[in-house]
Amino acid sequence: MTPARALRLRAARTCVAHHLACALAAGDLPWCAAVRALAVDDPLGATLLGAGRLVRTEDAALVNAVLGQSTFAEDLHLPSLVHPGSVVIPAAMALAEQSALSGKDFLSAVVVGYEVAATLGTAMKTAEFAARGFRPTGVFGPLGAAAAAAYLLRLDRSQTMSALGIAANMASGLREWAHAGSTDVYVHNGLAARNGLLAAAGVTGPASALTGAAGMAVAYSGGADAAPFDGESVVRQVRFKRHPTCSAVQTVAELALSMRRPDLTADRIASVTVHTHHHGKTNPGSFDGVGQLSVADYLDHGSAADLARRVTVAEDPDYTRAYPRTSGARIDVTLVDGRVRTGRLADASPLTASEVDANLRRQLQAGREPEAAATVLRRLDELASLPSTATLAAALRHGVA
Repeated sequence: MTPARALRLRAARTCVAHHLACALAAGDLPWCAAVRALAVDDPLGATLLGAGRLVRTEDAALVNAVLGQSTFAEDLHLPSLVHPGSVVIPAAMALAEQSALSGKDFLSAVVVGYEVAATLGTAMKTAEFAARGFRPTGVFGPLGAAAAAAYLLRLDRSQTMSALGIAANMASGLREWAHAGSTDVYVHNGLAARNGLLAAAGVTGPASALTGAAGMAVAYSGGADAAPFDGESVVRQVRFKRHPTCSAVQTVAELALSMRRPDLTADRIASVTVHTHHHGKTNPGSFDGVGQLSVADYLDHGSAADLARRVTVAEDPDYTRAYPRTSGARIDVTLVDGRVRTGRLADASPLTASEVDANLRRQLQAGREPEAAATVLRRLDELASLPSTATLAAALRHGVA
């Protein structure tokens, strides 16, 4: 194995750890319980995370993807705004487990799926794409999942292009949830993961589905050209969210938390102005209520609902020019006595690999016997050398409280 490939597989292993931590943290949130109830038991299928059950492979992909999205702490590829981990990993893991494929094959499939979803997303996430209300993960996620499945199934070039063509037909996901306050956003990723597997099942799809006259680029992005791979592996570019909120709010949330002081309480604050980039100001799910509540909660947890009404957002052209290379923010807190407290942060600090592992360890220890939790962590560390991904999956089923 080349050093470059070893680094990619190691990065993919951290992506898997982060997805597992997010999925296990979801617990019995209502929308998770709703999709979990639809899963059909299958002794030859794949593991349903947190439940100790084997279910149909496509059901495992769907439910585990919903779980991974549900805390809003999933990973992020900033240039494309795709959250690849909560789509590609559950699809690839379910298929690799069900087919008893090696851990190295599973991790390699994760690398492939991340590359496809994020590269296409970077190319096609145009201003027109955003204006039409599409959500990148729901649209590009199925192609990433299909590419991962194609890799695991050893499809040839023609079969892989066919699978991607079918996946393009299954691309979906609107951002109206942010305006309506609905929970369909959590299902976007689940459908993307499941549909990616179905796309690789053998139905013929158009090889020109991405860039054809009536293809995906025209339908979603006004005819954007697909970007070439830039040579830097996406699994090494993704960020692991530190805060359970929209990606565009990460820097703002971190900054607000750093500004919290015992004497900075809601009754002493007249107003809060958040200065951020264009995407942060306009992205549905960022500052149409959710971001304001996050800022207020981090400044004064006890009075968040009241303080959130006094939080406004302004675009800063300097932050816009720097985005997405960096995601900067400034917060001005105006006190009732007229003084202003200001905080600035050039970029958010995502979780490190060691912090991701620590999060997973906490989630495992909260929901299973100590030795069972330790076994999962050992299997994850051994994943690249495991003869079968099913070994890790079995450890995840064992000892669930």
